[in-house]
Amino acid sequence: MLHFLAVVFVLGRCWPFVKGCCIPTQWESIVGLQNVSATGTVLGVRTATLTASYDFINKKVAYQGDDIKRVMDYNKMIQYFITYGHCFHGKLSKPLPNCMPANASVITTFEMGGPNGITLAEYDHEIPPWSKGTLLINPEGCIPFSQTL
Repeated sequence: MLHFLAVVFVLGRCWPFVKGCCIPTQWESIVGLQNVSATGTVLGVRTATLTASYDFINKKVAYQGDDIKRVMDYNKMIQYFITYGHCFHGKLSKPLPNCMPANASVITTFEMGGPNGITLAEYDHEIPPWSKGTLLINPEGCIPFSQTL
């Protein structure tokens, strides 16, 4: 199974895409989350780290952190949230995509790590109605590198 590091700055769905290609069918990542809230004049920041597992063959996605699990079963179109010993479920409304939508646009491409490093393409993408962000992909093999929402 393929592993990579994803950096996410807003709690949301992390769908890795690259225009013209489809990502590997099974892989895992580490997701860093940061949520900012305001109560009156006080700002609060909460950070968390989750393990994300993507299985496009079996149509399942899972996120697991210290006190939360989210499992999405796209065969049954149902998702489960398990937090602090309580389980909640809900319906999934859209199919599980693993290819870049046609409206993705390239912001820039660059080399990381010098002349023998890795080539990355940065894409601007939107996941309506939840979020808008950028995604870094290695175009050789359509390998996700990082995402910011």
